[in-house]
Amino acid sequence: MSLLDRLTQGGAARPDSASLREFLEAEVAADKGPFTLAGRAALAEPIERIGRIVAERIPDQTVSILKGTQIGFSTLAVGLALYCVISARIAAGYFLPDDNFAARFDDTRIRTTLRSERLRAAMRDGAFKGVKAKGLKEFPGPDGSRFLYVLGLHDIGNATSVPLDMGIYDEADDIKPDHMKWSKDRYDASDFA
Repeated sequence: MSLLDRLTQGGAARPDSASLREFLEAEVAADKGPFTLAGRAALAEPIERIGRIVAERIPDQTVSILKGTQIGFSTLAVGLALYCVISARIAAGYFLPDDNFAARFDDTRIRTTLRSERLRAAMRDGAFKGVKAKGLKEFPGPDGSRFLYVLGLHDIGNATSVPLDMGIYDEADDIKPDHMKWSKDRYDASDFA
């Protein structure tokens, strides 16, 4: 049985069916082909740690990574967000400094990161509580839909009415600290947070 079949067996995702690393290597496309740790050894430990946090649903964890440029981290971060909504079946927010950045990122990185046509077909633009469809990806399943929000944080408007279980802050140095703090309130109703 393929990884994708294990992830979607019976139409429902199973959190124990794949590790984050397995998901990344099987389902995520990097700029030059499938995602791999070849040439990216520094990412192995963060992948293992974050994967364990998500798989075991260890609550209230924050992982901060300071890294160099062009090491494939955004691909990893997008893959993590997709892993959360597809395999772990939790809502994820992918926050960027502003709406223009988020829209461009959504167009060029989110859909193109998935290697599987079946997963791309399962993903649809969503509409939920006033969030623009442009920044919302919905992954329906028999246990309900899970959402990936790709939003800019130039103001707090994109951090309201968005229920989240986890968040990824890309280019965090360019996000206003108050807006980042406000967005973290979105996890208040989550057992995972």
